[in-house]
Amino acid sequence: MPPSWRDARSQWRQPGRGGEVQRKRGESLAQFEGLPVSEKIKRFRRRSASAAVTVGMLAAINVAFSPDFLWFLFPMAGMSIGLMHRAAALWAEGLRVKDVFGSQARDRLAERAANEQLASGPPPAVYAEKLAPRDVLAGPHGPVVLRAATDRQTIHEAVSKLTKPDRDLIPDVLPTVDALAERVGSVALSLHRLDEDVQPGVLEELRRRIDTAKGQPESRDREHKVELLERQLSTMNDLASRRETLVSQLDSASLMLQNMRLDLIALRSAGVQSVLNDVGSATQEARALSRDIANALDAARQVR
Repeated sequence: MPPSWRDARSQWRQPGRGGEVQRKRGESLAQFEGLPVSEKIKRFRRRSASAAVTVGMLAAINVAFSPDFLWFLFPMAGMSIGLMHRAAALWAEGLRVKDVFGSQARDRLAERAANEQLASGPPPAVYAEKLAPRDVLAGPHGPVVLRAATDRQTIHEAVSKLTKPDRDLIPDVLPTVDALAERVGSVALSLHRLDEDVQPGVLEELRRRIDTAKGQPESRDREHKVELLERQLSTMNDLASRRETLVSQLDSASLMLQNMRLDLIALRSAGVQSVLNDVGSATQEARALSRDIANALDAARQVR
């Protein structure tokens, strides 16, 4: 037991105790608007039920002790203001009264929550295994793939928390992000295979062997050996050049996903209209980069 009411108040304010409850009770409208739609519905229904019970109790006390002055209407009006703001946020999502309180509202809520979970996809570590095999994830390019999966999930979650009218303004963002994340996985896989073919020192070893072969007496076998070695050197040079291109594009794709993630975070905090041009420009650049990566991957496959 606390020795005094001051200690009790201090414990109440400590994080993880009563202070956490107090912060939850003091949820702002901005925090409410940042929640997924299914969570908005649940919290609105919970808040409405709590307000109805509170107003009912106050009304009963009012009628029982001072029926000549209906003072319970004043706290009811104060509670209604917060509810009306939240109702407006739900209306902006395209929801109707029956979607929140109707007989089938629970089924719709469960379906909507499942759809939101499906939209955000599995955890990044699980989704990364869909982008690239485990041996790639365990290699030097694995962290880039995991970062791409993490950025993709963050973008999906940010878009899912926007209102429906705002989401309709950026319809190409999620497909573009998914395609770019898949490109990151494909590039990482190609680089993993190229790293196995283009070992450090291979080019120098081939050049040394060519110089050694050219120093031998002229003969048909010598010319044939030099020709084969030079063909290998040309192929390895081409593979090394392709590898440098893929490394650059992997870095560009990773940076593009990070920029889109930051743009979506800014969009949520500043509003769609203020950063719509940035998001649209980033989406176009991401699509162009995705096409360039696809072309580079095709070229690398042809060389191999």
